[in-house]
Amino acid sequence: HELHHKFKQSAGAFTLDFKGLSTFYSGLEGVVGPPQPNLFEGMRRDHCKCDDSDTEFVATNYGVKTRSRIEWWFVTAPEEGLAELRLASYPAEDPRLLA
Repeated sequence: HELHHKFKQSAGAFTLDFKGLSTFYSGLEGVVGPPQPNLFEGMRRDHCKCDDSDTEFVATNYGVKTRSRIEWWFVTAPEEGLAELRLASYPAEDPRLLA
């Protein structure tokens, strides 16, 4: 109880609100809306057309320094992607993490 009170007083605290049964039975679609009918196009947009599509990140499992746009092309059309991205090759794993 003491720990709960401590965090309840912090500036970023919030209160959860449980809705009624109608919200529960409407499912996830009732909360966030229906899924996009064209999944492929939605994924392409998320990987290639968003503000962070060219933001570099490191995939921590293999130490690959990459971007969402690169990952999209690597999976969907690898040869065409190299030309589109003007790359000689795709990012490679950090050999130290492969041992």
